Amino acid sequence: MGRIRTFVAVDLEDPQIAAKIGEIQRGIEATDNGVKPVELENLHITLKFLGSVDEALVPEIARALEGPDVAPFRARLFGVGAFPNMSRPRVIWVGVEEGR
Repeated sequence: MGRIRTFVAVDLEDPQIAAKIGEIQRGIEATDNGVKPVELENLHITLKFLGSVDEALVPEIARALEGPDVAPFRARLFGVGAFPNMSRPRVIWVGVEEGR
C-alpha cells in the first residue's frame, strides 16, 4: 500500500458559514490563479495534520477516533491565508479561534 496525506477534522455544518466561505471562494476563483475550491459539502476544520501516513494504518486511526464523544463547540472564523503563500496558493485557509 501507498502513503496518503492524512488529517483529523470536524465537518463544518453551519450553512451561514459555508455560504460566507463560498463567497470567499468565488472571489479567489475570479483571480484565475488555478486554485480549485473545496466543495462546500466537504468544508471542515482541521484539528491535526498527520502528514504522510501508510494507508494500512488509516482504519486503525479511524477506529481510535470513533470512541470519543465530542460536545458541540463554538468557534470564530477570521482571516484568510494560503500555503505556501497568497501569490502561489496551493491551500487556502480560514483562521479559527475559540468562540465565546
